[in-house]
Amino acid sequence: MNDRLRILIGYDGSDCAEAALDDLERAGLPQNVEAHVLSVAEVWLPPTPPTIEEVVQQTAELKVPADLKRIYSRTAAAVKVAQDRV
Repeated sequence: MNDRLRILIGYDGSDCAEAALDDLERAGLPQNVEAHVLSVAEVWLPPTPPTIEEVVQQTAELKVPADLKRIYSRTAAAVKVAQDRV
């Protein structure tokens, strides 16, 4: 039978985590302690959403093809005629 005391220590790299590791020597633990330190790192983060200024800038730089402008102006005129008749 294994009489070792096993503890798991979560470590995040913060000052408090460093202090906790340093304090283990003075924690009053028995000599037969087996400690495992666990640290988790998130290696993928989604991109931050654009700011409103970036959205406005991207919209201002949007290039509309000439064909699309021509089609829009024709349909806008047809809508205007339909609205006038109503």
